[in-house]
Amino acid sequence: MPRRLAFLLAPELVVGGLAVGVFVIWAVDGGGSAPTSWYPGASFFAGLLAITLFGFVARRPAGWIPPSHAVVIAIGLLGAFAAWNLLSITWADVKGDAWDGANRALLYFTIFSAFAIPTWRASSAALVLGLFGFGIACVAFGTMISINTAGDPLLSFIGGKVIDPTGYHNATPALFLVAFFPAALLASRPEVPWPLRGVMLASAGVLVEMAIPAQSRGSAIVLPLALIVYFAVVPNRVRTLLWLVPVALAAALAAPSLLDIYSTIQDGGDIEQAVSDATTAVVVSAVGLLVAGAIAAALDTRIEIPAPVRRRSGYVAGGATALAAAVALVVAFSAIGDPVDWAQARWDDFKGESDTQEFGSSRFTGDLGSNRYDFWRVGIDEFEDHPIAGVGSENFAVDYLRERRSTEEPQHPHSLEIRVLGQTGIVGAALFGGFLIAAGFGVARVRRRAGPGLASGLAAASIALAVYWLLHSSGDWLWVFPAVTAPALAFLAMASRIELYSVARAGEAPADQAAASRRSPAVIWATATALVVGVAFAAASYLLPWTAAEDVDAAAGGWSVHPSAAFDRLDQARDLNFLSDEPDVVAGAIAERLHQYDRMRTSFEAALDRNPYNWYSQLELGALDAVQGRRHAAIGRLQAAAELNPREPAIKIALRRARTANPLPLRTLDRIFLERVCARFGQTAETRFCAAR
Repeated sequence: MPRRLAFLLAPELVVGGLAVGVFVIWAVDGGGSAPTSWYPGASFFAGLLAITLFGFVARRPAGWIPPSHAVVIAIGLLGAFAAWNLLSITWADVKGDAWDGANRALLYFTIFSAFAIPTWRASSAALVLGLFGFGIACVAFGTMISINTAGDPLLSFIGGKVIDPTGYHNATPALFLVAFFPAALLASRPEVPWPLRGVMLASAGVLVEMAIPAQSRGSAIVLPLALIVYFAVVPNRVRTLLWLVPVALAAALAAPSLLDIYSTIQDGGDIEQAVSDATTAVVVSAVGLLVAGAIAAALDTRIEIPAPVRRRSGYVAGGATALAAAVALVVAFSAIGDPVDWAQARWDDFKGESDTQEFGSSRFTGDLGSNRYDFWRVGIDEFEDHPIAGVGSENFAVDYLRERRSTEEPQHPHSLEIRVLGQTGIVGAALFGGFLIAAGFGVARVRRRAGPGLASGLAAASIALAVYWLLHSSGDWLWVFPAVTAPALAFLAMASRIELYSVARAGEAPADQAAASRRSPAVIWATATALVVGVAFAAASYLLPWTAAEDVDAAAGGWSVHPSAAFDRLDQARDLNFLSDEPDVVAGAIAERLHQYDRMRTSFEAALDRNPYNWYSQLELGALDAVQGRRHAAIGRLQAAAELNPREPAIKIALRRARTANPLPLRTLDRIFLERVCARFGQTAETRFCAAR
């Protein structure tokens, strides 16, 4: 093998390459949010961490340096945070949800640890980040093509906003934009072969452009902030800026066609033509960036700029950036008038409910109204009521349904900070916050020592990626999308472990080699042993709910053809996931549709034994009591459901009818919920039963 390609045999590439493969699979599989998607991936990463421990800690390959103290502390704190989530099962109201939440935290712990153990050569890290950027760009491009060739493009949209491939219009642009930073960085680096720089530039353009049709105001707010951080930490700012210019121009040219999709859907226009025009714009810009990037990169390799000129141009670029920021602030203040009044008006917008919003031709031009303020209010109330330990991992929904002022029924509080505080309390917040700080110190160490080389640039891209994820997660529920969150944590770990192979002098060991040789083997092996125990526990904790989720999914999809087999699988799921009420709820719903009312009653009562806070089970039992003439029992059940979910209109209807001689039929209750789903989401790939709009 040629010497320049010898890095392809680096052991860390096994970890990175396999991980990126899972990230891409998650990306096309709903962002990995479904249990049947993320649990298999979690099990895979548990095995990958075990292999990583054996390959690096046990075998200690040449050039491997144990993690720094900051990285070890970060691993320990994230592991403690996952353990605290597991412990929260004991005090959570809905223990099945808490188990899922704890396992999700375990997943992120295993991913961060798997990337934090190897020593990453800059070339290896560049290849992994490049594969990630290119892979997600292919997902974005493929999404546009699949929408264009679909028989009904509207199945990929909700309210004019594209939801594919994640199923959520805010997670989709977040997925694309976290991959944008590695692609943009690698396109600008002279160490990357010139044809690949063209590919990376085209990938960066596709990723930015495909974030537009989702009409996510969160991404529009966060991306400029992450770019500011990117320019603040990246070396060779002039080079970086110059290589972003064609991406910005291409996105600006493609934006009108991409934005037109939303207005066309809102106006009832020709959606097929709008999607076709947008696809053409993306394809043309991708080809243009590919060619222009390759040509510019080929020329770039033949031009050598003297070091003094590079330094002076960096100062000029920094000054120009500061001047541009100052001018932008002046223009902004001139446009908004009194900043205090403007901020108060935006805050009033934010506190407004989404039902009152009017967006016109684009959501980007509408007000800031949403129900997030109400979500956050309840999440903060949870923290105030349970400040030390929180209410338990992923146990937001019960409190929100009881205290909500909106018509929405979110499972998550739409804020990572409020999620951590409300569900794990001060203890969890201290552990997770400490993890972020320790990881930040680890990355800062690399960035400080690396100079202007490739390692420093890769660290900067990883920082910007993680900052984007953290800022966007502050206003959304990206934590439950591993396709978005896992890469952010993985590459944050990688950035803290990029050693300076590329800049070490001949005959010199990397700077940490001497310190590592003095480090106590007992500390290294104690850390490794703790990780092994964590891997074994995580694998066991994943297996039962994963298998149960597969059974529930199969039963829900096949009950109409093989009802007895569906009930058998649900019984098995109930035994496997001994904390969850979902198998019994699904069994009760199937039994109702089959008119097996004794089984329906038994199933919903079993569900309430596991989760007495499930208002839906109370409602179904109350409705069943009513149609079977048990008026007193029906009223009691329905009143209990109303206490759990006071704003649910179906409960009010069923309760009112239960007090009469004309109780609400069960089929009518089903129809109420189906009509609500269709009114909210319309006909999508997941709701094909809804009438075409």
